[in-house]
Amino acid sequence: VTASEFLMHMAQVSGLPPAYARTRAADILRHVGLDEERYRPIGEYSTGMKQRVKLAQSLVHDPILVLLDEPTAGLDPGGREEMLDLISRTGRQFGISIMLSTHLMGDVERSADHIIVLEGGRVAEQLVFGEENVTTGGGTDIQQATAWARSMVTEYGMSDKLGPLRYTADEEEIFLGHSVAQRKNISGATANLIDEEIRGIIEAAEQTAHAILEEHEDDLHAIAKALLEYETLSGDDVDAVLRGETLVRPSDTEPPSAGGRKSSVPTSGKAKPTPDIAPKPQTEA
Repeated sequence: VTASEFLMHMAQVSGLPPAYARTRAADILRHVGLDEERYRPIGEYSTGMKQRVKLAQSLVHDPILVLLDEPTAGLDPGGREEMLDLISRTGRQFGISIMLSTHLMGDVERSADHIIVLEGGRVAEQLVFGEENVTTGGGTDIQQATAWARSMVTEYGMSDKLGPLRYTADEEEIFLGHSVAQRKNISGATANLIDEEIRGIIEAAEQTAHAILEEHEDDLHAIAKALLEYETLSGDDVDAVLRGETLVRPSDTEPPSAGGRKSSVPTSGKAKPTPDIAPKPQTEA
């Protein structure tokens, strides 16, 4: 079975019509770098090429969330970097949320970039509006960033001071709001060290985000202005804005509706006519 045949089959299993499945399979194989090899039997592929086929399989039906389990298994360092770059590019270009499961610390270390991104929203508020005007909108971001940093320290062994040890245990909730858990006892000094390491990761991420936003403050304002005008931006739109180009969308060439401002959110078709529900005058019998 060739990669093209396999992907077309999986697309049709997902409910895509045959003609569209063929086009979609070709587009996805081109995206993962297998355009020239798509007619070769998968059995002749290298390990890296097979991993790319698996990634293509997960994308062919246009999901909103992709779970990848050990996507770099069996790859050499160069192949791992290419795969991780491909995964990151896929998330940006397709607007897909990607969750990565791996035991390789080098892959897990990429999670630090997520912390920087999560902290970026709060830092942008500080930079534009001032420290005293920061809103509570970043509460969820802070919660997620802290959770990521805690996992890095207590589960993934990514702290030089604490070493490659696990400091958490699985818990399960039971009735009446009580919890039963098998906890690994740690000293107060170790608990304080864990907190210090988590704080260090978050503060380093915040400093990095602040430096990036200060360096590219003009880009920050340009993207914010574009979002105010268009409401949503794709990856290509963001690249165009950063190049200083004017965004042109299909709706921009159409005359504005009588309702006023156009929305950049795609519609599902023409609106159905609203029935005439105005009250009619009653006549006496």
